[in-house]
Amino acid sequence: MRRKRRIRLVEDFQPRSIDINELHYARLLGERTVTVRSVKLHHPWLSGLETDRYSIRLKFQPNGEWNGVLLQWRWLSWGAWRPFFLCPFCRKRAIKLYAGSDFVACRKCCGLRYVSQTLGFNAKRHRQAVRIRLRLGGKPVIGAPFPKCPDGMRKDVYARMRARAEQYELPLRVGRYRKYWAWRRPEYPVLIKIPRI
Repeated sequence: MRRKRRIRLVEDFQPRSIDINELHYARLLGERTVTVRSVKLHHPWLSGLETDRYSIRLKFQPNGEWNGVLLQWRWLSWGAWRPFFLCPFCRKRAIKLYAGSDFVACRKCCGLRYVSQTLGFNAKRHRQAVRIRLRLGGKPVIGAPFPKCPDGMRKDVYARMRARAEQYELPLRVGRYRKYWAWRRPEYPVLIKIPRI
């Protein structure tokens, strides 16, 4: 009997990722080579990080070798240059690289999937409805009463969000599994953050 393979999620590897936008906004991608001294603050899985305009170099163990990752700059239509990582394995552009034991690679080369890619049709509807409820300050359960309009939110925006949530919830409230969906708690830890309004 084959064992079910565990799906590796992007959300689980978020602490072991490096983002090109963080490096770019910190102005580390200049003409001169910069050695980042406080690498342990943002990337505790690294022991060394060097950047310049065309590459970054990563060290995973204090006595280990340096691994290089090339950068590619692309001209955007609104008149700015944007950097991208080039994945060391597939050579495609990536904004984030995820760390293995002694390598970094893009999401596809690491075999990572988003939570939304692992859900079925009804689970996606449930997730969207719960997300709207959390944004309005309610509970993450579609069986609970719908939250009232938060202070400072326009009435037409609230009405639009409520209509969209009811559209997602309606197929889940009727049918054979209505009790299951009505009081199901979301197992998506990404949703249970402080909702932005």
